Amino acid sequence: VQDMIAREGTIPAVEAKMHNPIFNIRENLRRRYEEEAYASGMQREVIGKVTIIPGEVERFYRQTDKDSLPVIGDQYVYAHITKFPKSIDEAKRRARERLLEMRERIITGDAKFDLLARIYSVDGSALHGGEMEPATLQTFVQPFADALSELKPGQISEVVETQYGFHLIQLIDKKGNLYHCRHILIRPTYTTEELSEPDRQLDSIAELIRADSLTFEEAALRISDDPYSRQNGGIVTNHELLEHYNANDARYTATKFLKEDFGNMGPSAIADFRTLSQLKVGDISPAYQTQDMNGNQLSKIVKLVQIIPTHVASLNEDYLRLEQMALNRKQEKVFGEWLSKKIDGMYVYIDPEFRDGEFANKHWVK
Repeated sequence: VQDMIAREGTIPAVEAKMHNPIFNIRENLRRRYEEEAYASGMQREVIGKVTIIPGEVERFYRQTDKDSLPVIGDQYVYAHITKFPKSIDEAKRRARERLLEMRERIITGDAKFDLLARIYSVDGSALHGGEMEPATLQTFVQPFADALSELKPGQISEVVETQYGFHLIQLIDKKGNLYHCRHILIRPTYTTEELSEPDRQLDSIAELIRADSLTFEEAALRISDDPYSRQNGGIVTNHELLEHYNANDARYTATKFLKEDFGNMGPSAIADFRTLSQLKVGDISPAYQTQDMNGNQLSKIVKLVQIIPTHVASLNEDYLRLEQMALNRKQEKVFGEWLSKKIDGMYVYIDPEFRDGEFANKHWVK
């Protein structure tokens, strides 16, 4: 509703456009989204029980017409070495002190929480004064959830550190297990000199590697700050992305990336692709500055290890993609069978003028 008001300018303008008073618009939207949430939840419950084994994937591949198999575009395999600024501890101290100062101003009445959030918070919720949608504690990362659970309505937390940065949290209210809160998020910031220092270090390392005085794999193990790749010669995987979305399943760990995959892996991966597109296989880039999945600033160098040319999907090269296709097909079949049984057991009225249409499921018309 707030988005609609922002687009149209005023509540009366929204009401005129929708030909309804605002409370009716809000109730209609609430009912629609609630029904969609129930339907999606039930569908997830049904297909969530569906699993697939390698034999089914192979059978799916053998039975699928080759012209129907997906064409996999160019895939990139690359390695990187990352470095955070050495002054990260000092930058964290500065961030913490900024928030402590804000907390003092809010408590003494010199400033309002929502106003400071709009001005200083780097989270998307800053547009709404730091206010977030009511949610359960399980929705939040652990340190944030722990601090929120200790608050009473109106109270403000101490400074809380998470992987996203530093937070001040204020509990607005709590209904059942839903916590309605607002927060201010700031991240450590650095001077130009502090950001340049790891660039110079990585450029020196790159020169040693190009001169064959050091291998990329040895350098990654010795100096890289990336815990996901340093033990693997610096080879980049999607492990950080899986962890970010709490989807840590080793089966879905990937080291080969399509051009479009980079756009789903955060700003660092987008910068990676721009750099990789200028390299030849075996080349090492100059150092450049970017961010990790949580928005923390860092520097890195990358090496283009391999480009896998465009090809029709095969079991050997593209098993995970074929597995997902086979799983989707099986889920559709299971859900279709479940839906047919449900349709058989209930009455659904369809206006006569629509009964002669083409129905995906013949059971709709009794």
